[in-house]
Amino acid sequence: MLVVAENQPGAEPAQTNTAQGSALDVAKPTAEANKKVAEKVPSFNVFEYVVEGNTVLDKGKVEEAVYPYLGESKTIEDVEKARSALEKAYQD
Repeated sequence: MLVVAENQPGAEPAQTNTAQGSALDVAKPTAEANKKVAEKVPSFNVFEYVVEGNTVLDKGKVEEAVYPYLGESKTIEDVEKARSALEKAYQD
């Protein structure tokens, strides 16, 4: 069994689940650890999406699909959500 845990005072002990035969048990991350991970996610500003070759949707529908994903401090996940929303608009 492998247990991964941070050695921090006051941290909760790792939870094990040997009854189900788990090969890897991981301690719950602390709030501080979650904050560090969030800080490492790269972000950037997205002020425009350029959609080329569109012959199906009018400009308003394209803007409606991607507008929620414009702005400051966006992530790759936001860009993927914009792509998915645009794809859904095409399918609807």
